[in-house]
Amino acid sequence: MKSRSIFILLLLFLAVMVPLSILIQDHRLLARIETQQQHVRANQERIAELQGTMERLRLTLDNRGPEYRRHVAEIMTRAHLEIHGLNETNEKLCASMRELANTLFLLRTPDPNPCRP
Repeated sequence: MKSRSIFILLLLFLAVMVPLSILIQDHRLLARIETQQQHVRANQERIAELQGTMERLRLTLDNRGPEYRRHVAEIMTRAHLEIHGLNETNEKLCASMRELANTLFLLRTPDPNPCRP
């Protein structure tokens, strides 16, 4: 009788803990996806800012001397490199978010054959 009670308590414990652990993991994955989305948005804002700055600089090149043009060319080169780096970072973040979303989908999808190894 006592061992049966312990067994029932163990089953109840597992019945509560397994869904709770899945819920916690689900929440963590969602939080990571949201954080990465915020980073992508911030990078996109920075890219737009850099592109705006580059366009304004292009408009000032008329009637300017060679020293100014060299200075603007250096700024634009750095801006292009930064934009390239931000785009690469965004690609990596998006790939990571896809993996997290797939994991989340698998976590939420019940296994049709839970008995298979």
